[in-house]
Amino acid sequence: MVGPMRPQFVLFGSSIVQLSYSNEGWGAILADRYARKADILLRGYNGWTSRHALQVLDQVFPKDAAVQPSLVIVYFGGNDSMRAHPSGLSPHVPLPEYVENMRTIATHLKSLSEKTRIIFLSALPVNKAKIREVYSNDVAELRTNESCQIYSEACLNLCREMDIKAIDLWTAIQKKDGWATDCFTDGIHLSSEGSKIVVKEILKVFREADWEPSLLWKSLPTEFEQGLVLLGHKKLIMEKLAEEEAEQKVKGEAKKEIHLDFASMNLTEKDEGKRVQETEEQGDDEDIFAKARAVLDNLETSIPSASSNMDFVNLNETLLCIRSYLVNSVDEVLLDDVAQEIKERIEALNHVISHTPNPRAAFKIQVADALQDLTTASNELMQAEQERCKAQAKVNRRVQKKIEAKAFVDGLLQQNEVSRQSESLSRSEEEMKNLTIEVGLTEITGH
Repeated sequence: MVGPMRPQFVLFGSSIVQLSYSNEGWGAILADRYARKADILLRGYNGWTSRHALQVLDQVFPKDAAVQPSLVIVYFGGNDSMRAHPSGLSPHVPLPEYVENMRTIATHLKSLSEKTRIIFLSALPVNKAKIREVYSNDVAELRTNESCQIYSEACLNLCREMDIKAIDLWTAIQKKDGWATDCFTDGIHLSSEGSKIVVKEILKVFREADWEPSLLWKSLPTEFEQGLVLLGHKKLIMEKLAEEEAEQKVKGEAKKEIHLDFASMNLTEKDEGKRVQETEEQGDDEDIFAKARAVLDNLETSIPSASSNMDFVNLNETLLCIRSYLVNSVDEVLLDDVAQEIKERIEALNHVISHTPNPRAAFKIQVADALQDLTTASNELMQAEQERCKAQAKVNRRVQKKIEAKAFVDGLLQQNEVSRQSESLSRSEEEMKNLTIEVGLTEITGH
């Protein structure tokens, strides 16, 4: 056991789970997205069915475990749905048994903890032609899209009955044009494109679920968060780059400039507190991404055509400016689809730069650092924004408590004043009564 403890997301299922770290799989994408936020644990078993799952359910998910998972994502059904074979070697599980097996799995997982969330993934479609090409005609005949649909719908119906979150992968995958060839490696198992669809659907569940706490990655705390040091990091890098540039100028080395227009970016040197404060005044997030895209377009055009003497100082400044501009977009800086596109393009640029023949290795390292910052800055900023919101909420609570306390004290003082005045009035009435009696006695006695 290592610490600190993070939320645990367990992926439980057949080869669709076991291979989810391969081919840029959905498990790997989740692990990357939840880095420093949650541990993604694989419990995937090639060739397994729901029948196999029941045999190990207590071992994989012991009820007496000290720590229970925050989330379990379950995938069984693809192998269950295969046709029965006369040899008896097919993993086929009859539909009624499959439904009861999945019910048992769901019931067991629900009993682990009130905070354990569950998502069932329905059976995927298949590309029969690809299966025949990669494996054999016999294997292809055991799997049909129609059978997968039947098991998928049975899983979804069970989830509706048991109030469990479910994802209709059979439908989601087939919404993509060219899904049969693009979404699978062998007609059965997911390619990177197929895995992206799975992750998108999972994050959609996170976003729409009324779970408390939320499991959406940007809602979870970042482990050992040290705060933002982007400006200081930029200053350090630029100082080193300036030294390198001066050295190159002394050597009289010509450099090819990369001309980029940052006029529309409106970048200024601000302290981080002001930068976060001004986040609320930023325009539409899509406009921000459009500008980031424009700069990336320019970079993608400039880098491949640059000579080996290209100006890496200018390039570093460019990347830092892109990152700084994204810094200004804290609020919804990861609109999933757009952000994923920008991240992929940044990675592609990094690949190009790393393979550009240039003796100035120090610059390449700095460029790689800047690119890496681009891919992580959004996560850090979201955490900073969360901390800022929490701090503001804490201040608001304190102010409210002070207001309530003051109102309480004012009420007590008012009650005390009323009581004092009432007591004073009572004393006055008593004195007046005594005086009246005294005056009456005086009149009677003549004294």
